[in-house]
Amino acid sequence: MSFPGMCWLEQVTDLINQGSTTAALPAGYSLGMVRYEGAKRYRLAVAGGTIAQYAPVKSNSAATTKSSSNVVPTAGVSDVTVGICEVANVAAGVYFWMTVDGEATVTVTGAVTFGAELSASATAGTAQQAPYTATNGVQQGIIGSAVASQASGTANLLVRLQGLT
Repeated sequence: MSFPGMCWLEQVTDLINQGSTTAALPAGYSLGMVRYEGAKRYRLAVAGGTIAQYAPVKSNSAATTKSSSNVVPTAGVSDVTVGICEVANVAAGVYFWMTVDGEATVTVTGAVTFGAELSASATAGTAQQAPYTATNGVQQGIIGSAVASQASGTANLLVRLQGLT
């Protein structure tokens, strides 16, 4: 007996761990497609530039076709994070599953306390503990809350995401 759900769960895990090795969209998938695996939600994205593992990502405003699924690493405190790249060293043009909900590991810079809200930092591809910027009274770029503490420096930290879109 075949269980189709089991099949796509294996495919999701494979793409999360390895990324696509070509710039072609994998057969049967569409950009922005959402998949669930356990308590995590992923969205199929394409790298608009090189992305390091555990980097928060934002929409690529330089892309000719604007999409929140064409992503690059965050690079400023007011950047709105749309996902976390948990795949190792994704090259430009490669399709991968970015984590958008659930727990994920993210690279943080500076001290972080347990339960603190995190947002993009001024260092490319990293997050920081609040304070974060506000535009027109709206808080921007909240990634989620820290599941552990860190004294200082740059490290990977487990974060409970707030359902990034």
